Amino acid sequence: MQALLIEDNRIFQIKLRNILNSLGYEVTIVSSVKESVVCLKTEKFDLLICDIVLSDGEFFDIDTVPVVPTIFITAYENPTYMEKALKANNAVFIVKPFSDLTFIAAVKNVTVKVAISDDLVTVFGKYKNPITIAVSEIEAIESEGNYSAIFTINNGKYIVKRSAKKIIEKIISPDFVRVQRSTYINRSKVTRVLFAENKIFTVNQEFPVSKVFRKNIYEFHSIVN
Repeated sequence: MQALLIEDNRIFQIKLRNILNSLGYEVTIVSSVKESVVCLKTEKFDLLICDIVLSDGEFFDIDTVPVVPTIFITAYENPTYMEKALKANNAVFIVKPFSDLTFIAAVKNVTVKVAISDDLVTVFGKYKNPITIAVSEIEAIESEGNYSAIFTINNGKYIVKRSAKKIIEKIISPDFVRVQRSTYINRSKVTRVLFAENKIFTVNQEFPVSKVFRKNIYEFHSIVN
């Protein structure tokens, strides 16, 4: 398993690397926003550990962050940081200083498992509490690498270690159509299609449509604005 540690404090770099190694992770360490952007574009990771405030800015300044379980750490007890960090259901927010045990618990709690049946997706989230999602409530499933984001009609977002293709194969639903190589949308949740701009809208989300998969959404002509 691969972990990216984004941290500019040398002491914490060594401490967290050693803990992650003991948990079976190979660790790549970067210390700035600039280095993080380059690393996230060129490599795939199973876990991100991100110090929010870095020497050249904040981690939240990064435009595109992969769909991966994430632990945010900071020395600042800032409610805004916490709110931004916890937008994803697989994110954990901890404040420095913290014990080794606290960090180990964070790693274990952020590792999300999923159980899938024809009409239900059960996500075992933080503290292993099961969250059951009806397939009919899913707006879209978007994957990156081995992880997927499941978007729901109540504006939920759940990160699971399963590709979108494998989730779709498991639920065997005719309602999902492919609009990108790694994105499937629930046709019953589509509110608008803009063919000229290659965009499709669900209740809460907006997704680009690949020209390769435009044919999959021609049936939505009746709701194009």
